[in-house]
Amino acid sequence: TYYDDGQRIILENIYTDNLLRYETPKRIRINTKSDISSVQIGDRVLVRASIMPPPEPIVPGGFDFAYYLYFKEIGAIGFATSKISILDDEDRQTSFWFYVNKLRRTIAEKISYNMPLPYSAIANGMMVGDASQISKNDFEIIRVSGIAHIIAISGMHIVTVVGMVFFTVRFLLIRFGDMALRLN
Repeated sequence: TYYDDGQRIILENIYTDNLLRYETPKRIRINTKSDISSVQIGDRVLVRASIMPPPEPIVPGGFDFAYYLYFKEIGAIGFATSKISILDDEDRQTSFWFYVNKLRRTIAEKISYNMPLPYSAIANGMMVGDASQISKNDFEIIRVSGIAHIIAISGMHIVTVVGMVFFTVRFLLIRFGDMALRLN
C-alpha cells in the first residue's frame, strides 16, 4: 500500500540472523521509498531493515497502535535501509502456497484487464487483498467514507469462508443421495 512518502510491504515467514525462531515476529510491516512494483504476493525477498516493536499509546486512553497491530499479527514495524531484492526459490514453486498466490495473481490480472484502473484497483483490494494499485487519493476517500475495513479484511478471507461452507454443504448433500436429488 501507498503512504505519504513511499510504500508499505508486509513480510511474513521471516528469517533473521539476530533472533531465534520463536522470538521472530510472525509478520513485519516495512516502509520503503524504493520501487516495489516488481514484488508479487508470495515472493521471497531480501531486505535490510531497521525494525522496532509497535509503539504504545502516546497519551492515556489514546489510540493503541500496538493493540491494533497485535490482531493483524504484525509484531514489528520499521523501514527498509536497503533496496528490496527478490530471491529465486525452486522449492517454493512446488508448494501449495505458490499455487494459491499464483491463482491470486491470475485473478488480479484478469480483473485489471477487464476493468478500468480506479475500479480494478479497488476490486483487486477487495478480492485478492492487493491494494497496492489504489491511488493515495482513492484510498483516502475510502478511508474517510468508513469502508476501508472492507479492503483491510479483503475478499480473500470472505471467499475462503464462503468456499468452506459451500464445499461442506456440497459434501453433506453428496453423502445423503436422497436429499441431493430432491434439493436444488
